[in-house]
Amino acid sequence: MSLEAQARWLREVVRIPGRDMSLRQLAVLMHGRVNPETWSIVEMAKAFDVPPPAITRAVEFLVQEKLVARQHNDDDRRRVVLALTLLGNRHLDDLAELAESAATQ
Repeated sequence: MSLEAQARWLREVVRIPGRDMSLRQLAVLMHGRVNPETWSIVEMAKAFDVPPPAITRAVEFLVQEKLVARQHNDDDRRRVVLALTLLGNRHLDDLAELAESAATQ
């Protein structure tokens, strides 16, 4: 996708009513779709090379928006695993459509 198409896509993303997301929050959400098996706060902090509290803040927003759900690991109750909700999946689908539209304009 060209830089101009990416700019069009970002303009559309920030216009989605009720979804004022930071780039980090968007990256966390997309990471969950692409890497669901490694979708925990510690693993994302390593992948993004940021401290875990930065990921925790992003995840908290996504949980409040009902895009992500926290699930406890049955083997280790201290370990929290994240899961996309139906709304989170729908939101990513909408973003993908926006990207396709921006790429063809």
